[in-house]
Formats: sequence, C-alpha cells, structure tokens
Amino acid sequence: MEPEWLGVMGLGFVMLGLLFVLWIMIKWNNEDPNK
Repeated sequence: MEPEWLGVMGLGFVMLGLLFVLWIMIKWNNEDPNK
C-alpha cells in the first residue's frame, strides 16, 4: 500500500467521524424541547 493513499483514507475517515459527531449533536439539540 502507498503511504499517500493511506493518508488520504485516514483523512477521509477523520472527516466522516467529524460529520457523524456534528450530525448527532444537531439531532440531540433538535430532539431536546425548550421548556
């Protein structure tokens, strides 16, 4: 495996993780009713 390809895959996984966390945070904020 080439180091460059591995770096690109790692960066992609990190971005996917950040998007997933952001989506969960937005979902929780939307489900939490303001009483």
